[in-house]
Amino acid sequence: MERLTPLGLKNEEIKDEAKLVLLASLVGIVGGLGAIVFRLFVDWMKEGFNLLAEYSQLDNSLAIVLVPTIGGLLCGWIVFK
Repeated sequence: MERLTPLGLKNEEIKDEAKLVLLASLVGIVGGLGAIVFRLFVDWMKEGFNLLAEYSQLDNSLAIVLVPTIGGLLCGWIVFK
């Protein structure tokens, strides 16, 4: 005869549920930490680009055209390489 818990579940079912809860918690924690690191990286990159723009000798209107153009060419070269 199998022994049931007060909820009517078998011990094996409780172990499986505990594994899933632990795994879901771990995925949530790693995902949250990843989001925090991503946000910090974006802020760090914005600071770097702002610093680069401050020291740039280009006219602001010229930089608005050149920066996306150079970035697009670089991405295209990486993708089609």
